[in-house]
Amino acid sequence: MGLFSFESKQVKEWKKLAKSGDMEAQYHLARAYANGKGASINMKRAVDYCVQSAEQEYAPAQALLAHFYGYGKGVDKNYEEMIHWGEKAALQGYAQAQYNVGRCYEQGKGKEKDFEKAMHWYMLAAQQGRPDAAYKLGQFYEHGLGVEEDIEKAEEWYKKAAEEDTGDDAEIGNTNIDIEEKMKKDLETLTSAR
Repeated sequence: MGLFSFESKQVKEWKKLAKSGDMEAQYHLARAYANGKGASINMKRAVDYCVQSAEQEYAPAQALLAHFYGYGKGVDKNYEEMIHWGEKAALQGYAQAQYNVGRCYEQGKGKEKDFEKAMHWYMLAAQQGRPDAAYKLGQFYEHGLGVEEDIEKAEEWYKKAAEEDTGDDAEIGNTNIDIEEKMKKDLETLTSAR
């Protein structure tokens, strides 16, 4: 049996569960329709299932819905909705959402640019082992963004990021940075500056 065949069978099971209101099944269907795994890509269905799950307070679905709004996938791009759903997931302790909300505050997307709030969310995500968040904290300490510049703390966070980095982009999420290379460069710069 091929992978697509297995995935198609899984989608059928999720559909049965989703009809009865199972939020995890609804979330998995949203991902299947968004990614074309086990089902043809259908962003309308992806968004519909994602909303059903997110409205039941399922943090992964809330984070996915925030992603849809942030990138205009199946919905109009809307940073206010992106923040609304992202913060709901982040407040539940969902590390990926905490990181993403931190980026929104850092970049001023959907919210006023606020380095202190960005740092707060990055700290929460880093405490759960997200290397990308630890890396961001290193940058904030190195450059004095929302915090007093502290090269030693920057170095500590860069090292923590390097130790936690699995090299698995799926775990790290869509950071659009080559974290390992940036960490090496930043550590070299910090070390040579001493």
